[in-house]
Amino acid sequence: MRATSPTPSRALRALLGVGVAAAVGVVSLLGGMALARSTAHTALHTPYTTHEVDFPAPFPLTAQEVDELRVERAAELGAEGEDDPLAGVDLDAVAHERAAVRGEHYAKVYLCTDCHGTDLAGGVMIDDAAMGTVLGPNVTPGSRTRDFTVADWDRAVRHGVNADGLGTLMPINDFAHMTDRELSDLIVYLRILPPSDAGQPRPQMGPVGTVLLATGGMVLEASLMDH
Repeated sequence: MRATSPTPSRALRALLGVGVAAAVGVVSLLGGMALARSTAHTALHTPYTTHEVDFPAPFPLTAQEVDELRVERAAELGAEGEDDPLAGVDLDAVAHERAAVRGEHYAKVYLCTDCHGTDLAGGVMIDDAAMGTVLGPNVTPGSRTRDFTVADWDRAVRHGVNADGLGTLMPINDFAHMTDRELSDLIVYLRILPPSDAGQPRPQMGPVGTVLLATGGMVLEASLMDH
């Protein structure tokens, strides 16, 4: 017995069913993406209030460092008697020079160039059509950081919060426990870098990055911290 072919009306109904299902799927997808974009936008535009800190940059030499410097200078000059081997020595300048050397070391230890570029004038953290574009900002004196106070640096580095109060994608878990003196040394080093006026826009999230940010697969570490 030969099988009968579907009638045109049945085929049309099946085709309409497929079309409706596809339309519902598209609408659901668009609605889901719209919700994800809204949630991600909220995450990127949630303001944070942090505590205020203030410490010198550079830190002055400690009493022990001054004593050690005095011994070094005495050995170099062959100083004897009551002559002070530190007479005429600018201790503030020495503190600044030593802080800059330590700060350069910390910039390497904390892998600052991985995100901010080899010259710290800006780098690429993420550049992918699906994930989005996240650029490490310029942190040389030629950028907006030229007017950063110690509190601004603390907010950015140890809290992942911009001067405008918005969270960043800074991996602050790596820096939250940086000591005041370490951060001070790093600030001194950054302030003597060759200035660059290169600018980077705020992160632009792609579809995958948007969904991850909306669903918690990607988290602004500032949102997890007690500021």
